[in-house]
Amino acid sequence: MSPAEPRGTYGPPPYRAPEGATWLHALHGNVPEHQIDFICCPEAPQGAFTHTHLGHLGRLMPYIDPAGGAPFAFAIGNLSRDDTQHEPGHGAIALLFGLRMIGETDSLGRPDPPLAHAIVAVDRELTADALLAATLTLHGHLLGGAGQCTPEAFHRQYVHAMATSPADVPDFLAWYFAGFHDLPSLRASTLARHLSRSTDTRPRRIFLLLDGDHTFARIARAASRIAAILYRSGQRWTAITFGSRVDIAGGLSVAFVPSPPDDFGPDDLVLRLADLPEDDSGIARALLLTRPLLQRMKDFPLRRTPRPQRAPRPGDTSSLLQRLLRRSQASTPGMPPGSAAGATRSLGPVSSRRTPLSPPSRPGWRNAVLTAGDSEAPLVSRTAPPRAVWLHLGVFATLLILASASLLAARGRTTSHPMTPTAVHPQSHARPVH
Repeated sequence: MSPAEPRGTYGPPPYRAPEGATWLHALHGNVPEHQIDFICCPEAPQGAFTHTHLGHLGRLMPYIDPAGGAPFAFAIGNLSRDDTQHEPGHGAIALLFGLRMIGETDSLGRPDPPLAHAIVAVDRELTADALLAATLTLHGHLLGGAGQCTPEAFHRQYVHAMATSPADVPDFLAWYFAGFHDLPSLRASTLARHLSRSTDTRPRRIFLLLDGDHTFARIARAASRIAAILYRSGQRWTAITFGSRVDIAGGLSVAFVPSPPDDFGPDDLVLRLADLPEDDSGIARALLLTRPLLQRMKDFPLRRTPRPQRAPRPGDTSSLLQRLLRRSQASTPGMPPGSAAGATRSLGPVSSRRTPLSPPSRPGWRNAVLTAGDSEAPLVSRTAPPRAVWLHLGVFATLLILASASLLAARGRTTSHPMTPTAVHPQSHARPVH
């Protein structure tokens, strides 16, 4: 932009990624003769990158500013918090670094202007290892001198180009971004939802306390593991930060801090970084208060255990048959006690097994007969009843049929031969004549 151009007409140059590229680049900082704004932002829509993702990126980047004299700030931001059709394991993730250009001044004379660089991946296989590799690569470019030029040198050249030839700024930015060609290339995401789900969906903050030995590689590894779990979860989260605070309402945030903040609330959680579990399930339980999801039954080996015995209930045929069998054995002296061994099955001493719950007592003989002594009697298996029981039932059925037939026959004779009515002659009341 030329000095004669009026303010308010600035538009950041759009970044268009090469075909099939994994990462989109964005720069945010001091724009000469303008204000703190996007130096370059991804074009939206662009592939799976949407205006919603760009809006979240615009809210995150101003907050990535080193605090307390720190050399840089780092964050992993969730750009898919408000996606209308968000699917766990898919979405947009941004890796951000915030720096201060020490010794430089902005167009208004303020010292040490900010500069933030972000890379964005949408719907990619963002595992913990992939996030860690991309984080360390970007860190090496910005703070290790592995890129085309240092951030300070980039800032000086950018300010000079904006003042002398603004039309050449897009080419200069393309040359600068080409130096990040060694960022890891990731395939399209095939990740599924993490096998855990949160039992607490309230927005809150998690603080991981740093100890004396907190190298950035260790922090980046922990942040990448947490981000990979959140990426595959249904949790609404905003950012994971180090060296800066990102307080965006409406989601979970994780911050690496040397000490708990003064505004620590009842819904916040504090955990030492040294106590962070090594496995993903442990991290999910410790930080996200999660419980495991039920997996498909075919994922579990089937265990063939005996079916648990239920307590007898009123109307249970097995208990009735058992009592009839014992009564038949008691009334038949010649019947050996073990003749029904195939029909009964012993479960061991009563003290070694759980006593079944008794059904609720109800008046009447039926409940008393079917439930008395059930806890001490052996249970009858689901086999055919013995011959003695069939004999008793057969006799009872025969008598019932004969009685019914006799009753029907008597009623038939009554209806087929009705009684003949007898004529009744009126008696004479006349007295005999003497």
